[in-house]
Amino acid sequence: MDPISAAVVIKEAAEKTALAVKETLKLAELAKEGIKRLKIRELFKSKELSPNALELAKENYKHLHKKISEAKENAELRAPTINQLMDESNNLKGQMGEFHADQYFSRFGEVKRQLSVTTERGQFRVDFDVRLKKNMPIKSFTMKDGILKSRREVIRAGERMGVEIKNGPTELYQNPEHVINQALAAKELTGNGCIGISKTVSEAICENPESYEKFFNMAAENDIRIIETHPTIDQQISEIISLFKED
Repeated sequence: MDPISAAVVIKEAAEKTALAVKETLKLAELAKEGIKRLKIRELFKSKELSPNALELAKENYKHLHKKISEAKENAELRAPTINQLMDESNNLKGQMGEFHADQYFSRFGEVKRQLSVTTERGQFRVDFDVRLKKNMPIKSFTMKDGILKSRREVIRAGERMGVEIKNGPTELYQNPEHVINQALAAKELTGNGCIGISKTVSEAICENPESYEKFFNMAAENDIRIIETHPTIDQQISEIISLFKED
């Protein structure tokens, strides 16, 4: 084959390859968008939760209840609502985390919510005051020399604990002083200060522990316990949406 013919063949092959790659990428994007829409539809399917979950949401998490109810009634609001539930700067995500932590604590004791506490560092609102009537299993986290460690343990019946709930990781490394002060207010109220995080947050910490070293050092210095109290964001969204199937 002469050089000119060879060049033509190579050029045609390159063009076909480029076209094939382009088509593959286009199909991948369509598939990705299809999966996203499928996930949104799946999130709005029914699923069972504890018997008192709906009443708890209606009574104590009114903003969350209103937003999800509106999304159930109007399909156009579903994707924006899910985006809000995943946005750490949106208080809807925080309320969703508190709802799930509340569900967990209520299985083991008496729960009081949103208590105002004045300390020498200022006035704070403590998310939960929990008085345990049964032993409560937890997963707790510590860090030493940049190494994150977790362990399963039990908080005993009879203990009282004040808990600040976090449903996103950003504040823990951007403003650890404020988070610790919130937990210290919980500690002053109950004698036992805790920070409750979601499984998604614990996974983020595991992936990048050095970013959270200051936070964990401050927690250790102030005897604040870091515990996992609510599931992943995906699980939270699926479960909270499922509540309103009969609403």
